[in-house]
Amino acid sequence: TAAAVSEAAWPRITVAVGFSNGVVQLLTGEAGRDKYTRSTVSSPPTKAMPDNASAICPSSAAVTALHFGRHGRSGRLLFSVTTASVAVVDVDALTQTVLDDRGAAAGQTALDARHCLVVARSDAISVYTRDARGPVFVFQGDKQLVCCTRQYLAVVTVAPAAGVAAAAPPRDHLPAVLQVFDLRNKLLAGTMQMPDGVVALLPLDMGIMALTGAGAVTALRERDLPIRLDLLFAKGLHGVALNVAEAAKAGPGVVAEVHRRAGDALYGRRDYGAAVAEYCETVGHLEPSYVIRRFLDAQRIHNLAAYLAHLHGQGLASSDHTTLLLNCYAKLRDTTKLDRFLRAEGPDGKPALNFDVDTAITVCRAAGYHEQALFVAEAAGEPAVYLDVLLSDCAAFDQALTYLEGLPRRDAAAALKKYGKALVEARPEAATALAMQLCSPVPGSTTAPGANFVASASDFAHIYVDRPLALMLLAEFILNSQADPPGAPWLYRTLLELYLSPRLDQDGDLAAPAPPPSPAKGKGDGAKGDGPAEKGEFERE
Repeated sequence: TAAAVSEAAWPRITVAVGFSNGVVQLLTGEAGRDKYTRSTVSSPPTKAMPDNASAICPSSAAVTALHFGRHGRSGRLLFSVTTASVAVVDVDALTQTVLDDRGAAAGQTALDARHCLVVARSDAISVYTRDARGPVFVFQGDKQLVCCTRQYLAVVTVAPAAGVAAAAPPRDHLPAVLQVFDLRNKLLAGTMQMPDGVVALLPLDMGIMALTGAGAVTALRERDLPIRLDLLFAKGLHGVALNVAEAAKAGPGVVAEVHRRAGDALYGRRDYGAAVAEYCETVGHLEPSYVIRRFLDAQRIHNLAAYLAHLHGQGLASSDHTTLLLNCYAKLRDTTKLDRFLRAEGPDGKPALNFDVDTAITVCRAAGYHEQALFVAEAAGEPAVYLDVLLSDCAAFDQALTYLEGLPRRDAAAALKKYGKALVEARPEAATALAMQLCSPVPGSTTAPGANFVASASDFAHIYVDRPLALMLLAEFILNSQADPPGAPWLYRTLLELYLSPRLDQDGDLAAPAPPPSPAKGKGDGAKGDGPAEKGEFERE
């Protein structure tokens, strides 16, 4: 009454044969040979069975279907269905397990792509695994045939006819309805009227073949992916459309288009938060301006900020996007998100800086977020910009001097040359002491690059335009502490001009800054202390 063949262990073949008395015989052998093995399970062989077969699931109910499946990588299963029960047999161990005490008629079972048994009954469709009954799909109707291919389940349902005559045609010649269900997405994929009935269903790679009662063959094939997606879009099933695209292994562009269509639908329903989440999935495929134009309204700035932040996270933002995002945070006064964006760390634990640095600093300064501007400038290694923010925006002169002292000597000299005038005006003693340090040789010896750099005092002359007394103290210190300082002729000439200038009396009170430690004098240098200076040294009285 039923048969199935397994070639999973080729060239070994296993044939299962079911009989009307409920007995299932397993015949196992190798292809091309007449010999096959026998084994006994549950009961000894009977006269109705060959001597070299094994008896499984003996009962009085007829076997209506046999389906080979597998579990794991190599385990083989046999689903045995009778009119009274559903059982599963471990082919290798020859053990059986009854899964359900309800059976099914012939043609009402099939094996799906996951090697689970599908059983169609009048009240529902049940799915069985190797261990127990699985999900149940409620589907009313007199089900005649079922067939599985990939994720699709085809079901032939015969409509009950009232007042059927005694000479009515067989059930497989009655008008029927062929319905195809998508089990993965739990939806009806197609319906087709079959006026001549359906005799048999056969699975195809891309669809189902039906043999009608009139002898005709009808094939239902899966539509192309774009057509399927358009049908789902028209019904508003964007989540299902995404699952279909991913199951079909569609390209990133197709998946992004699904997200765009879903975002448009959510935007039309004014669900802006969910719409932004969908639009974020289109980054890299959809032009950002498409999304930005939709959320420029003041009431939706936070949604726009979320999209722009994701755009930066993917490394696809331009300087204009950075400007727009920071302005959004500024309008929202959301310092927490602003800090999270600017201070985000990369895999190495350092600031990632996934944005245009110059633009970020400019916008933060304009919006009054000076602390954030300082962080970005320091993280990006921009000492000049860092000092400019400290002096121009924060007037933090002491912090600027401390920062300069921590820079390499050459960088500190360049920064002092550029920003020193403001420092000399605000902190003349400390700024001049820093200039003295940079214009003096480093005590001892070091091999670090740039560590022995000595600046020339003439490079700092312009920062002392309004502080001649401070310039005089700088020149005197350099000439008194070094035997042959750089730019000595300029220092002598400058000192002479300053001594003769009446402006010294207008410079206000200026205490002599504490000089840095003087380097050890070489051979021919004078003695240490306050003794007479050598030739070329000055001592102001």
